[in-house]
Amino acid sequence: MSKFNISSKKVSDLQKKYEVKTNERELKYFLKSFAFLVLALMSVYHFYASGFGTIREILHRGIHISFVVGLVFIFYSWKKN
Repeated sequence: MSKFNISSKKVSDLQKKYEVKTNERELKYFLKSFAFLVLALMSVYHFYASGFGTIREILHRGIHISFVVGLVFIFYSWKKN
């Protein structure tokens, strides 16, 4: 138990106020489920590619970058709220 008596909501509010972050978006509903699905597909693809290794290197890099750039556009907004 900590020596400070502070609620988790208060800690969350203080983090939002003082923590220096980029414009990371808090995902809700459809985007949260979609991001989870894309991340799961990305991990399945990487397990397949590392296990069988039949994918050409240039194609593998393109697929990986497509996953990553797509997720960046989901997780980070183009404007600050």
